[in-house]
Amino acid sequence: MSLSILLVGAGGVLGVPLVEEFIRQKSKFGRISILVTHSSKIEKFRSAEERGIQLVHGSVLEAASYKGFDVVVSLVGNALLRLQPAMIDLAVAVGVRHFYPSEYGADLFQDSAYKARYFRSKLDTRDHLVATAEAYPDFHYTLLMTGAFTEFGPFASSANREAGTASFYGSPDTGYDLTSTADVCRYVVASLLLPTTSQRREFRVAGEQTTFQDFIETLEAVQDVNYKVEYLDPEDATEKGMKAWKDWNLKPELMWSFKEFLATGGARFPGPLDNGKFEFEPESVETALRRMFKA
Repeated sequence: MSLSILLVGAGGVLGVPLVEEFIRQKSKFGRISILVTHSSKIEKFRSAEERGIQLVHGSVLEAASYKGFDVVVSLVGNALLRLQPAMIDLAVAVGVRHFYPSEYGADLFQDSAYKARYFRSKLDTRDHLVATAEAYPDFHYTLLMTGAFTEFGPFASSANREAGTASFYGSPDTGYDLTSTADVCRYVVASLLLPTTSQRREFRVAGEQTTFQDFIETLEAVQDVNYKVEYLDPEDATEKGMKAWKDWNLKPELMWSFKEFLATGGARFPGPLDNGKFEFEPESVETALRRMFKA
């Protein structure tokens, strides 16, 4: 049976390339649709519609939006993560039996992730998925953990190409796993085509396991720039995050929380990867950066 897929939050950093990946592989699915929550976004998806992707007009908080789909793939950003438990309930109520929460990042089964403000809504969603699976024996969900996006690396290092400066919170040998957005999209689609043998599936994949120092050295080679790198005390990120929290300023609060989390090494998967379950080799950090900077 060919699956019917609904993409929610498809207009973002990951959603746009994921739509393109689904278009490339649309013959493997029965129906691929994008939830469009505002008329102003229709034009953004017009090209996808012309190439066989259906546009569903509705709201993430309306059950009718999910009716008729086997799988919902959530790609919502930080501002909407808190709505995912409600989305799950609405989707299940109209027959959806497989949900991909908006994860695509670190392994949250770690103490450092549990304590990080950045992941609070994602952890709440995981708890809700567990409860939903207990209530509905035919309900499934997939946790796809990919490490940080490779394209995010220059931002995480505060790399300033013109000034030749970069900085990390942590130490040179702090490890983190990176996967390009193109490969994250390939993993999403490929995982949908794998057998579902349990209610909860977990995939931990990465394009490359690296360190802060190795990343900067790769970036230097790609950009032909010698960076002066400063390694900062993570406590500084903690203090800045606390100030943003007290100022009710969510976006910088989450940014500082994530930088603090990176400093713990929490973005490095503690165990073996599941890359071998997929029939393609992800691109290296260097390859992704060269494509990104067209070097």
